[in-house]
Amino acid sequence: MIKDSIHAELKSVVDSGGSALEFLLLKFQAKANDTTSPYFLPLLLSGLSNPQIFPALTVNQWEFSLTGFSGEQMAQNICAMTAPFGQVQQPTSSTAFPDIVLGKSPQQPVGVAQVQGLINATFGTPTISGPGQNIVSVGIQFGAWTQSQVGAKLQPGLAPGGAALSLSGTFAITQSCCLADASNNCIPGSTNNQIGWGTFTMTFGSKTAGGAVNVTGSAVSTVSVVSMQPPQVAVAVSQIQLVVADLSQMNATVDVTSIPIDQHREQWNTQAGKALNDPSAKQNIIANINAVLGSPSNLTAIQTLLESQMNAYLKSLFG
Repeated sequence: MIKDSIHAELKSVVDSGGSALEFLLLKFQAKANDTTSPYFLPLLLSGLSNPQIFPALTVNQWEFSLTGFSGEQMAQNICAMTAPFGQVQQPTSSTAFPDIVLGKSPQQPVGVAQVQGLINATFGTPTISGPGQNIVSVGIQFGAWTQSQVGAKLQPGLAPGGAALSLSGTFAITQSCCLADASNNCIPGSTNNQIGWGTFTMTFGSKTAGGAVNVTGSAVSTVSVVSMQPPQVAVAVSQIQLVVADLSQMNATVDVTSIPIDQHREQWNTQAGKALNDPSAKQNIIANINAVLGSPSNLTAIQTLLESQMNAYLKSLFG
C-alpha cells in the first residue's frame, strides 16, 4: 500500500511537469536528517574509510607560515624573549616569519593532528540547476546534532563541549633569529632557530557571535536518474567545501611542553597562542581541511557512499 502511494506521488509530480530528481532527492534528504533512520547522515559518514573521519580525521602534517603584520610582530616577540641575557636578538630578515607545523615535525616525529566532528552534519534543501537540470547543490550544517541525539555509537565522532568541530594534536613553531649589532644588522655567525613545541586544541564554535550557524559547507554533484523501475541514480561529486562564518569563534589553547615551566614557558605559551589564534592561521587551517575534503579520494568516497545508500533507500521505498 505504501509503495503504491509513493509510486502515485512520483507519477503525479512528473505528470504535472515537476522534477523526478528533485522529488527523489528530497525523500533522501529527509531520511539523511532523521536520527532514527539507517540512512542518518552521521551514521553513513562514520563508515567512510578513505579518508576515515570517524572518530576523527587524522593528518600527518599541516605546515604554513604566519605572514603579514602579525607574522612580523610574532617573529620579533619570539626573538626578543629568547635573546641571551644582555644581548639584542631579532628576526634574520623582514620575511623571516614564524613557521608553524601541526602534527608530525622533526621535534615530534610521531605527532598527529586530528579533526573531530566532520560526521556531525545535516543536509540542506537541494537545489537543481544546469542545462540538463542535473547539477545538484546542497548546503551542509556542521555541529547540528548533540551527543544525546546521535546515541552512544556515534558520540566519539562529535567534537567535545558542543563545538561544531575541534582540531587537536601536536605542533611546533620555528623562528629564525640572529643577534643584532648597534645598527640592527645580524652579527655574522649568530643565526639560530628558536623552536617551541607541544600540544594544542582548537574548537570551532557552532554559533557566530550573533547566534547564527557558524560552520557550514556546500557540496556540488551531478546526479542523473538512470532508471525508474525502481528509481535509481548515478552520482558524481565535484566539490565539497567548509566555511567558517565567524573566525572569532575558532579558539586555540596551547601548551609548549618543550620549554620547562621555570624557563619562559608562559611567554612561549602566550606567543604560540597568539600565533594559532591569528586570523591568517585560522584561514590556513580551514584551507587545509578543505584540501582534504576536496581531494579526489574523498570526493570519490563520498559519491560512492551517497550513490549506493541513496539507491538502496530508493529501492526499499519503491520496491
